[in-house]
Amino acid sequence: MNLSGNVSTRAEMGSGRRKCTGNMQFRVSKNFLKNDALKVMFVVQDLLHTGYYYFEANGTQSHRTLTRYADNQKILMNVRYTFNATRNKYKGSGAGQSEKQRL
Repeated sequence: MNLSGNVSTRAEMGSGRRKCTGNMQFRVSKNFLKNDALKVMFVVQDLLHTGYYYFEANGTQSHRTLTRYADNQKILMNVRYTFNATRNKYKGSGAGQSEKQRL
């Protein structure tokens, strides 16, 4: 289980100003079968619906405000199966490791 996020702080850029923004992502994964050969992962992006971008630009005779929502709210499911997941010296994904280390 993993909960991560990012925050972009307020910034002044020449005649413009960007407000503080951020978003959050939640991830859960579970391994199944012998030797964890099957992995299922669920991801929820922009969990709190906060993927907004705010920008204000000030000119000599104008003022513009931009509010944009980057529609990144997603639910993803990832299924991964590893063939030959056995950690064995002679067969599977561990085969040849001792030879690689020896060389």
